[in-house]
Amino acid sequence: MQKRTVVWLFIFIFLILIINYVVRTYYLGNKKFRLGEDSPAPSSPMKMNLFISQPPVMGETAEIVAVIRWIPTNIPPMEDTTAQIILPDGFELLEGDLKWEGELQKEVNFSITIRAIKVGNWTIEGLARSPPTGETFSGGRDFIYISVGEHNSFIQEWSFPEPWSCPNGENCAIAGRFSR
Repeated sequence: MQKRTVVWLFIFIFLILIINYVVRTYYLGNKKFRLGEDSPAPSSPMKMNLFISQPPVMGETAEIVAVIRWIPTNIPPMEDTTAQIILPDGFELLEGDLKWEGELQKEVNFSITIRAIKVGNWTIEGLARSPPTGETFSGGRDFIYISVGEHNSFIQEWSFPEPWSCPNGENCAIAGRFSR
């Protein structure tokens, strides 16, 4: 190899190492820098997951199953636990209860049947917590992000962006300005 090539290769590797260090230190490892808080929030031993049988198109039905898990095996069951599914305006409940209350052993499931009644981007939310009120609790949360259309629909893993609006009713394309 030529001397010049070896020098450039050394500089390239050195820059990669510096970038790796900066990313790991400030964006992944230093929660205070990223979150602006003194410490990260503790994780909860309760987990909530929502599952949907299919992404329904307008007028179709689907089943949603809520699964609430109590992770620790050495801690007694949670006696006063509530879980609920929050449906947006784009769906109607056909069967089942949106809320479950009881003692959470290791795992509890409940299900509902819904129908898509409006076209749009919707977020179905699941919440579980014990005890049901108060500032100190264990809890879990999950979301289903679904886009319902007349002939097709899909589920995605991230929330839908807020729609753009233009101030004072202006035409943003002409004005060249956008705001959320």
